[in-house]
Amino acid sequence: MLVAAGLLASLATALPASSIHRAEPVLETRQNRNTQTAAGPCADMTIVFARGTTERGNVGTVVGPPLLDAVKQLSNGLDVNMQGVDYPADVRGFMQGGDPQGSARMAGIIKALAADCPNTGIIISGYSQGAQLMHNAADQLDPASASHITAAVAFGDPLNGQGVTGVDTSRVLVICHDRDNICEGGAQIRQAHLTYGQDVGKAASFIMQAAAAGQGAGQGGVEAPGAGAAAGAN
Repeated sequence: MLVAAGLLASLATALPASSIHRAEPVLETRQNRNTQTAAGPCADMTIVFARGTTERGNVGTVVGPPLLDAVKQLSNGLDVNMQGVDYPADVRGFMQGGDPQGSARMAGIIKALAADCPNTGIIISGYSQGAQLMHNAADQLDPASASHITAAVAFGDPLNGQGVTGVDTSRVLVICHDRDNICEGGAQIRQAHLTYGQDVGKAASFIMQAAAAGQGAGQGGVEAPGAGAAAGAN
């Protein structure tokens, strides 16, 4: 309880209300435009993204929207969607190692995409608690569903150093900043944990190279000419 209280206080200091609510109307439009469901059209690539603790909307503000924009810039005209994960994103979920229901929901999204859009390259990604969800969701996938994942990208990963079940290490990128206590297994939100939006270019290059490498490998790979070189994990 003391750790949770400390994390709440840290979040209150690090994430002022103005930053949490910023650009929410734009995000809602973005989410509607880029949300793909089993009943909707199949994109060439879909990023299944879980936002961080206390972020609003279903893709947040720090990483989700700029990551989608960065991937689209490198997509060479491919149709790229982002599917957010609807979950509370509260401190309790973080302390549980990632909200259990949100983790199951993310796994369900991935399974539905793999079944209904077999030619779609699936990228799984998460920021902070969202990275916990990404790991947990991968643990719940059957091998057939996991085979459609072309890349897994974690930002500010509380499970830094752990693999992603069913995804080859060459397709996993973990971005952790120096002095990010969350990446060190702690519960303190420091400035280093709030700046992962600056890393979306690196992540997008990795995603596009992984997608190209998956072409013909039975992993929902797509042609990605002009993609940049993959960036190593920090």
